[in-house]
Amino acid sequence: MEWWNELNTLNKVFFGLAAFFSVFFIWQLFSAILGLTSGGADIDTAGHDVTGTDAADHVDAGTLDVFRLLSFRSVIAFGTLFSWAGALYLQQGYPFGQAIAYSLLWGLGGGIIVGVLIIQISKLQETGNSNVSTCVGVEGDVYMTIPEKGMGKVRVPMNGIISFVKARSVSGESLAPGARIRVTRCVDSTTVEVEKLK
Repeated sequence: MEWWNELNTLNKVFFGLAAFFSVFFIWQLFSAILGLTSGGADIDTAGHDVTGTDAADHVDAGTLDVFRLLSFRSVIAFGTLFSWAGALYLQQGYPFGQAIAYSLLWGLGGGIIVGVLIIQISKLQETGNSNVSTCVGVEGDVYMTIPEKGMGKVRVPMNGIISFVKARSVSGESLAPGARIRVTRCVDSTTVEVEKLK
């Protein structure tokens, strides 16, 4: 490739980084569209638990927003725009310092936009999750094991949509995935108590 051979070393590095970050960016895009991932630390569709444990329930909303803003997808967006901008500005003959400054602006802009979108999407989901009271009396099944006197997740219809909600057993017994259950009451805005159906 003649155009590649004509590039200086620094420009080749930027194009290499651009290709690397673009692969991750496209993968994240298709994953989000196909619903293959939940975004890691970004969002949990069943409530506020962003790490898979109850520890996140004790994080204040402001801190949670900061983590979402600095999420994996935000970093990927920053890297993609920064590296592509740097490669293109350098190729057009911009001085190194000026190219880096412009690239940082592009990268920061992209990272912030993605972070803000993640925060807004999660807030919409959290608003929807506040209606768990609508699934009281509804039947469903265990999605994630409910350990003895512990917390798991159940799959139940809520507002006409199949949702995954944190749950514990009324009797304190362990319930395996697939077990049929009925929601008996709401513990809080994101958690319910369930009983096993005979």
